[in-house]
Amino acid sequence: MSKKKFSGELALLIAIVYNSINLNLLVHGGFGISTLSSVPYVLSVAFPITSLGTWTIIIQSLTLLVMMVITRRFKIGYILSFFVAILFGYSVDLTAPLIALIPTSLPFRVLCLGVGLVGTAIGAAFFLLCKLPIQPFDLFVREVVDASKKSVHFVRMRYDGVSLTISLVVTLFFIKHLDGIGIGTVLGFLFTGKLSQIFVDFLTSRFEFTQFTKVGAFLEKIS
Repeated sequence: MSKKKFSGELALLIAIVYNSINLNLLVHGGFGISTLSSVPYVLSVAFPITSLGTWTIIIQSLTLLVMMVITRRFKIGYILSFFVAILFGYSVDLTAPLIALIPTSLPFRVLCLGVGLVGTAIGAAFFLLCKLPIQPFDLFVREVVDASKKSVHFVRMRYDGVSLTISLVVTLFFIKHLDGIGIGTVLGFLFTGKLSQIFVDFLTSRFEFTQFTKVGAFLEKIS
């Protein structure tokens, strides 16, 4: 069966906007957010000197540096990933007021949890497949998978574990109670990596991700 072509540029845009919405859905649900975003979230609560979006940019920048140390690689595309992190951070702050309009009754909160968790895995799959500079959270997984030849599930589980540990330390020492970490975080830790792999396999079985513009083709070469 021939595969349909899917725009890498569109995949990147979907991933940025969709995952910023998913992050805010999980925050609004109040059952705990994804492990990847738990670190900037608990820091935004412990040190509310700036927004969740800005803390996301800061932590993603640090993630980029750690990734380069682990993989011993540097590409020009990594610099562009920093700018993708900025776009994602701003998207988080811009979509937050829209998600705040959703009712806070229990059925809606449960819905936010379910949609947010599954959506985060879908967004991660688009990030992994777009072949363009992507936000450092997902770039870390893609580059370490490539360097180590391990599966997405293997790398994502360990990355989530480190993120969860850092978040727990911050909540216990600075917030003094669990905030942003709950059943949703545990479910994300257990299943997001596996779900991401499922969606990657599903999408690659049906689509060939390629760039539709000259700019996109150039960015793919340097990413």
